[in-house]
Formats: sequence, structure tokens, C-alpha cells
Amino acid sequence: MFENLPPELKVLPQWCIAGSDRSPINPKTGKAARVNDPNTWGTFEDAAKWGKPLGFIFAKTDPFVVIDLDDKEYDPCPPEEKEVHKKIVTSFASYAEISTSGRGYHIIARGKLPGGGRHRGRVEIYDSGRFMILTGNAIWNKPIVENQSMIDALISEMPEAVLSELDESGKELLTDDELFDMAIGAENGAKFEALTNGDMTGYSSHSEADLALLSILAFYSASNPQVRRIFRASPLGKRDKAIRDDRYLDYSLRRVRGEKEETIDFSKIQLPKTPEKPKKSKEKQEGAVILPPGFAGEIARYFLSVSIRPVQEISVAATIGLLAGLTGRAYNISGAGLNQYILLLAKTGTGKEGMQSSIDKLLAEVRQTVPIIDDFIGPAAFASGPALVKTLAKKPCVVSILGEFGLVLQSITDKHNVLSGMFRKVLLDVYGKSGANQTLRASVYSDSDKSTAAVHSPSLTLLGESTPETFYEGVSQSNISEGLIPRFLVIHYSGLRPPSNKSPNQAVPEELARRLIELVAASTGLQNSFDVVNVSQSMEAANLLDALNEEADAKINNAKMDTEAQLWNRAHLKALKLGALLAVADNPHQPIISEEQAIWAINLVKKDLNIMSAKFTSGDVGQGDSKQIADLRRALDGYFTTDEKVLSESYALPTGLRQKGLIPYLYFQRRTANLASFRGDRQGATTALKRTLESLLASGELQELPRSQGASLGFTGRIFAIPKP
Repeated sequence: MFENLPPELKVLPQWCIAGSDRSPINPKTGKAARVNDPNTWGTFEDAAKWGKPLGFIFAKTDPFVVIDLDDKEYDPCPPEEKEVHKKIVTSFASYAEISTSGRGYHIIARGKLPGGGRHRGRVEIYDSGRFMILTGNAIWNKPIVENQSMIDALISEMPEAVLSELDESGKELLTDDELFDMAIGAENGAKFEALTNGDMTGYSSHSEADLALLSILAFYSASNPQVRRIFRASPLGKRDKAIRDDRYLDYSLRRVRGEKEETIDFSKIQLPKTPEKPKKSKEKQEGAVILPPGFAGEIARYFLSVSIRPVQEISVAATIGLLAGLTGRAYNISGAGLNQYILLLAKTGTGKEGMQSSIDKLLAEVRQTVPIIDDFIGPAAFASGPALVKTLAKKPCVVSILGEFGLVLQSITDKHNVLSGMFRKVLLDVYGKSGANQTLRASVYSDSDKSTAAVHSPSLTLLGESTPETFYEGVSQSNISEGLIPRFLVIHYSGLRPPSNKSPNQAVPEELARRLIELVAASTGLQNSFDVVNVSQSMEAANLLDALNEEADAKINNAKMDTEAQLWNRAHLKALKLGALLAVADNPHQPIISEEQAIWAINLVKKDLNIMSAKFTSGDVGQGDSKQIADLRRALDGYFTTDEKVLSESYALPTGLRQKGLIPYLYFQRRTANLASFRGDRQGATTALKRTLESLLASGELQELPRSQGASLGFTGRIFAIPKP
């Protein structure tokens, strides 16, 4: 499960392996490591090679804090405290995993501790001088985020314990043998005997076992010298830190004999609220896209770690685009190559540029070893259809990253633009030509410069980004029906602007670079030998994908609109190609789609289809009457939620109209003038507005009032109102 460990930690040379007593071992030498000596630490790769439990050393030089929520078998959490532990994990909203015992949790966040680490009750929190064994058994597989407010909330309930001084005047009332016999015969005698024999079963560290044995000895003897003597006679007491001097034992005895540390009153901790979800709107987020399994997920996590504003949807889109660009021509499934048309939709300022920058960072590292990787990167724009074909003739397997694709879509769907129409035609044709034995036919023009030669098995992957508004303005029923939009896998992000990544300059993990180089070499070798590898499916994956195919058939056969049928037309193929990409990434030599990979691919495809279908059903997409009605309804909603001063200044409306529930025609006219659904209407924006108003009047959603109602307020034009129930 080490693949789940945060890449932010993996890139730092602060790793050790865990010894049998859970102490850190230098992965380069196999000797003891020290938490205050970086020379005794190694890289993640150094530690992973041992195939043993490994851990991270938290140091003052890194920005991380670790919270250890304990639940020991010998000291179990009560149910109410377990629930609070889970709430703390959720409130941090940062990487969290199950501890080695399988009962507790580790949370890693960004922040600092005023005054250093704390340990109270079942909660420990440190930011330096600590070796923590990490499992990768993630329950909150998120990037490490900054959450100082939550750290401060925990610290406020964890004042440093004041330990009393040791009283050395206690007398030995029992001999060592008498004390031993009495302890063995007690109810917890088996526990005492096991500890005196060095058996640490049930304890996660030497320190915990030491405290348990010292507690029993201190119960039977008030003499500190006697307790030290008996303890040092046991295997636990023969360790260097116990015999070097009395400091360690004295500290432990103060904890045993002094006042018990108060447990944390979790009821007093004001858990910071998790960020509020955006208010529900017609552009709602249906749940974040999860990272893919396997090596593809490793790439996506790296992209997250180097993004200025980490967003999972952006990292997933970049991962799919890169993998398809590298492997689309060399691998086939169901007679098709693995090229993809991917479109990321997100609002301005959410970090869409992270697709390009994160891919660039990864390529810069790999390029040193395999400079041929540049042959897989296509241009960021194409002047025309013939220009695209000529690019593919030189580079038959590429990914092109296109910014502002919504504007490109509007241009290539403009039926008055002949050149753009040719480009659209090539996009439609080349999408299905990446399979073996497929050919993009030659084209001959009167202008010989535009003529193109045939290209065998061209694999074009498009990775575009746009704002939802710009993209949906260019979407229409016609380009759905002709199949252009259904060829795209659209990944939607409608969440808030994410916080900035404080450490975006992470190095590429050596293992990630090695595996990517292996993938490039395998793909290049297949292309050079004019060969392809057919991706197989496990029985479980095949059953799931067949079920999707049957679901798509039912959706198409029962569709009430052609747009819905067209959207589902390529659902099965999209999921096949996505699952195959993940399989190739994991094993480029013998790829087989697993059940987990099939589930991830199917979920991503269905998420896209459900969002797109809902938009067409509601009339929020494209052009035509349904789109105009939806736009006018939004304008109507906006009239009653916009400040009256803004209405007066922006639309030149007399004050007092809205207060009386009066809606002037002038408002509708100015509000819809720049909307694509009205502006692009063949009969003109004014005629389209009048036609749409008539529809709302006929349905009873609006009523027209005598003009005299507005005249008293200085408005003489047409006036409307929403009918009262």
C-alpha cells in the first residue's frame, strides 16, 4: 500500500525502516538512525527496497505535523472517543491512514506547533524529532493540506503535563523475590510475567511496554531504587537508554508516580467547520473525481503535489491525457487504439493551467533519459484540418494540450467558417483511426499545399480546458448529433478555488520516473516494429463492462431525445479505453483490465454522461428554444436577487419598479442581448426574445400588465410581473 503514501513526503530524504522495536534504522547502512541526524536518513526508494515497515522522520525543516490517534488493544478507546477520532480525521481533511495496529489513525497536515510536540492521553502531535511508521493504508487519500486552525484547537486542550519530583525516601517493604511472587500471583500476573520476559505483545513500542512494567513494580514498591533494580534485571531494562543513566527511568517513574496526565476533554474542542460546499446551483458538483488506482494514480498524485492549486479533477485529466498520448497507438482494445479526447471544465482561477505545468515538470525529468518523449507531444493549436493531418504524418501518436477549448469549439462549429468545418471533419474522422489496420485516408486539394498523405493508425489525444460558460455556449444539438461532443470525455470541476500549494516544487520520485521511462520504451518499441498489444480483461472487469454496454443499449433504445442517444453511443468504448489505459500503465508488457480499474473507468464515464444529459434535459445547454427559455428564466431569477442600485446603474431602470414586482421589457432586452442563445438566433436577438416571452406568457409563468402601471414610476415601455398564486 506504499503507493498511497503522500508524494509530498516521498520526495523528501527523511525515510528510515523500522526495527523490530519500532526504532528507526538507516536504510543506507542498516544501522541505527537518529531523529536529529539527517545523515542517518535516506530516500523513500532507499527504505522501500528493504521490503519492511518504513517510516518518515518529521523534522524542523519540513512543514508537516503528524497527529497520532491511539487505540491500543490493552487500553482501548471508549466508543464516544472513537467517534471523536473519526471527526478529527474528517475535520483535518488531509491525508489520513490507519496505524500499524489497525485500530488508530495517523493524520498528516501542514502547520507548526507552538512549543513543540504534545502527548496527552490517546493523542500525540509532533512536528519534529519524531519517527512515525507509516502504513499507506489510507482512509482519507487526500493531498496534505494546511490546517493550522485544527492544530491550534487540539493544542489548546493539550497543556504540557507537569510531573512531580521523585520522592527517593520510600522503603523496601518486600524483598525482590517477595515482590516478584506477589505480582505473579495477582490478577494481572500473566501480563507481569510476559513483560519481565521481554514479551511486548499488545504494545506498539518499547516505551509503552516500559511504562506498563514500571507501573506494576511501582504499585508493589515505594522504593525507586528497588523498582529500577528489578526493571534493569529484565530484558526491557537491558537496553542502552535504560542502563546508561537514570534520566530515562526517572522520567518514566515521574509519569508513573506523579499525577496522571489529564485526558483530553474532546467535548471542549471546537472542531473547525469543514469548508462550506458551494450553494446548490444548476452547475452543482456531484462529488469529486477520485484518483485512479495503480500507477496512473501515482502520476495523478505527483501532479497534485506540483500544482499551484491542487484539484483532483485537473490532475486526473492531465494523467489520462499524458498516458493516452504515450500509448494510444501501441495498444488496442476492441479494435480501437487508446487515444482520448478529454475536456476539463472549471471556473477561471481554479488552476486549470496545472494540466500543462505538471506535465511539463514530469517530462523535463524523463526527457534526460528518453529524449524521444518529445515525439509524443503535439502542437498547442492547429491552423486547419490539413495542418492536423500533416502533424500526424510526422508524429502519429501525440497528445496536444489546448487552452480555451470552448472558444475553439465555437469556432469549429461555426457552419459559416469553411476552414473550421474541415478541421471539425478531421477531428470526427481521426478519433476512430488509432486502431491497428486503420488508415486516415489521403486528401487531395486543388491547392497542393493542402493535400495530405494517408496516415496509418494515427493516435491523436486532445487535452482541452475551458470554462463551463464558454464551452456550453458552443454546444448544440447538431454537434451532439454529428458525434463531436460525444467523442469527448468531459471532466467537470465546479468546486471552490482551492488554496495555494505551499510546496509545488517537488522532485519527481525516482520510481515514478523509472516506470514512466519503461512505459515510453515499451510504446516506442511497439511502434517501431509496427506492432500492437491487445489489452485483455479479467472476468470481473469484462462482466462490469458488458453490463455498461447493455445499459447503454437500453438508454439509446429508450431515449426520448436524439442527444441522449448520441451521448450514450460511445459510453462502452470510452470505458474500455480508459480501463485499458490504467492496465497498460500498470503492466505495459501484459496489460489486463482489473475489476478495480473497470469500476473506476465506468464511474468516470457515467459521471460525465449524467451531468451532460441533465444539462440537455433542463435546457441549460446549446441553442434553440429550450436554451432561450432556460436563459430567460435565469434572467428572471436574477432580477429579484440583484441589488436595486445595480439594476438602476447597469440597466438604466427607474428605482421602485422591482419593489412593486414590476419587470420592464428593457431589462429582458439588455440582459439577453449578449447571450449566445439569443445573439446567434437566425431571426435575430430581438425576435428571439419576443418569441421566448410569448412562451412564458402562454405557460403562465409571466403576465403582461398595462403600461400605465410603470408610467407612474417614470417607465413607459412594456411591463411584466410574475402572476400571484
